[in-house]
Formats: sequence, structure tokens, C-alpha cells
Amino acid sequence: MSNIKAGLTKQELFALEAPAISPPLDYETIDGDGHTVLLKTDWWKPYLPKKWADWAPQVIDGVWHAEGRSIGYYTPLPSTNKTTGNTPALGSPSAWRLKDLSEISLDDAQKRGGMNPVDRLAAMDADGIDVAYLYPSTMLSIPWTLHSSAFANALCAAHNDWLYDFCATDPHRLRGVATITPHDMILAVEELERVKKKGFQAVMVRPNTCLGINIDHPNYERFWAAAQDLDIAIGIHEGFSQSSPAMPRLGQERTHNFLQLHAFEHPVEHMMAVMLMTTGGIMHRYPKLRVGFLENGAGWAGFWLHHLDEHYEKLGRFYPDLPPEKPSFYFKRQCFLGVEPDYEQIGHLIDCGLEDTLVFSSDFPHFDSIYPGSVAACANRTDLTAAQKKKILRTNSLRFYNVSN
Repeated sequence: MSNIKAGLTKQELFALEAPAISPPLDYETIDGDGHTVLLKTDWWKPYLPKKWADWAPQVIDGVWHAEGRSIGYYTPLPSTNKTTGNTPALGSPSAWRLKDLSEISLDDAQKRGGMNPVDRLAAMDADGIDVAYLYPSTMLSIPWTLHSSAFANALCAAHNDWLYDFCATDPHRLRGVATITPHDMILAVEELERVKKKGFQAVMVRPNTCLGINIDHPNYERFWAAAQDLDIAIGIHEGFSQSSPAMPRLGQERTHNFLQLHAFEHPVEHMMAVMLMTTGGIMHRYPKLRVGFLENGAGWAGFWLHHLDEHYEKLGRFYPDLPPEKPSFYFKRQCFLGVEPDYEQIGHLIDCGLEDTLVFSSDFPHFDSIYPGSVAACANRTDLTAAQKKKILRTNSLRFYNVSN
């Protein structure tokens, strides 16, 4: 947990500068898990076929709607805005440090978060980030709450095209991660093939069930096979802001506010996904598949892999369909783990043998990011060697996304 001062005014927050990095880094840094900004409500108009227009996501009296129905968040968010259906501050970097979240307007969040790609590149410069892989913000949850497979696929395709255009300003530094939902895996594979042709190196899926289907369901087999054949990375990423019966969230029925649900669902949904993908045989059947677990509260990984290995050793012989290796073998071979740069448990994760899986994740421009100074927060650590820092800030992301630079 960071010791950075909180309780700031907006003026104080916006005046912050990144600490100096000493000694300076002699390599390009890679943000393996950045995000796009909160989008304008009509972002989809140039990209979504007109036949879907009346189903497009919109906010009505502070509640998100799509498909002509509510997909509103059932757990109260801090200071929800009736125009955005969210708290703009939750989409503004380092807003957790504010004394009053209401100081941040939607315009503030979009400007500071880089609605214009030129502004995003300037923010990366200020933060010391050379290359950023961009996961969605507005679209982090919406597609999974939908019932119509055709509309879910069309909406994802529209966002992927918007993201492609956004990154075209500087394709080396801005690298989009396409969004794909599992409603219809034939459509999902077609979209996977389409975005690969456009140059995307990774796609995002959620760890949650969708319409009752787990990520280890047989329907996913064609998707994992295609991702392996196309050499495209899978980023598994949890989110918030919208919900529906189509996408239940672990803990939603037993938590009472955003703090509780956000703290709980992010790690446990990933823990479930790791268990299903390792013990369910996905990693065994697709040995070249690369999977990242991002924004996950990573400290659980050492304990969970040990726990799964222990169960495998004691109970595995009773389940002949289990893969031949223990879960930690597959995780260390094929998986990656997003970590925040100041995370205190990084040393513990290294001690657990996970050094080669750790990927620097700024989470910019979300409220809980460190900005400016996320790269410095890792580079200036005294508990990591220079070689370990380079793995986190660069090398492991190169391996995850399978790129040379």
C-alpha cells in the first residue's frame, strides 16, 4: 500500500509532478495494463451499425441502459453522477487522493485521462511510460451485461474500431487491446480473426460467467484454439460500473458498497479463473496460449497456486481427467500477473517463483492509479534488483504480448 499523501484539492492534485528516477532507465518502459478514458456517450455513432442505435449504451437518470433495459450497477458508487452514470473521479488518475471526489467533472476526467490521444501521449511522457497497452474503461463491463449475442458482438467490434483509430496517432506507443465477449463463440472467433488482421496483439475477456457459461466451458475451446493459432495474447480483466443477471459477480449478493465489492471481486474472480484454466486443462491443451490476469490484487497468487498444487497432489488421482501437471506448472509456463508499481507483495511473489510473470500495470487513468510517477514508484524501489525491475517494467510484457519492442 502506498504512503503517498491523500486529502488533496483538485488544484493540488493537478499540480503534482513525477519524482525523478535514479539512476535513469536505459530501456523503454511498457505499461502492460493501461486503460482508455471514460468515453463520450455517443462514441459509438461512427462505428456501430444504425440498426443497433436504439440499443446503444446510454445513461438515463444516472442509470446505465442498453438493449432497451437497465444494466445499472446494483452496488452504490461514491457520488454517482446522473449524467455519466458513474463518478467521473473514478475515471480520473489518482483521484483516490482527493478530499472531495465531486471536484472532478467529466471534462476533467476526459482531459486528464487522455480523451485526445495527443493528451494521452503527454500523460505517458509525464509518467515515464513509453508504450501502453490499452484496455477499455467504458466498455470494461457493458458487453458482458447484454443478452443479445449479435448486439454484444457488434458493440465490441465498434469499440475495437474506435480503439484502432485512437491508437493510429502513434501505433508504437499506443497499443489497443480488443474487447471480445463469449455470447457466441463463432462470432467471437470471427472478431478475433478480424482484429488480428487489423494488427491487435491482444484481446480482453472477463473472468466472470456470462449467460451461465464459465471460461472453462467447452464452448470456449474454439476461442482458445484460435487465439493460440493466431498468436494473440488473452488479457483477463475484471471491472465494475455495470451489471445484470447475464453477468453475476462473485460477492455481489453479500456486499453492501463499492469498497467491499471492488476489494472482493477483483481478486476472487481471477482466482476462480486461474483454477478453471489450470485444473480444467485449458493450459495443457493449448500450451502456446498466453494469458494475463490483470487488475487482480496479485498477492493471492503465491498462496493460491500452492493451495491448488496441494489439492492436486492429494486428490488428483481421483479425477482422471485432470491435466498431467500441477497448476503452478502451467501458470509459470504460460501466465502473467499484473502488479501495481508500489505493491508491497511483489517481493513475496518473487519468493514464490513468479518473477517471470509480473507485468507493470499503471491502471491509468483510473482513480486508484499512481499519476504522475507510476514508473518511478517501481524504478526507485530499494527492495528489487535492477534486473527484477526491468522484467516488471519491460521484459515480461514483451513476452506476454510476444513482441520484440
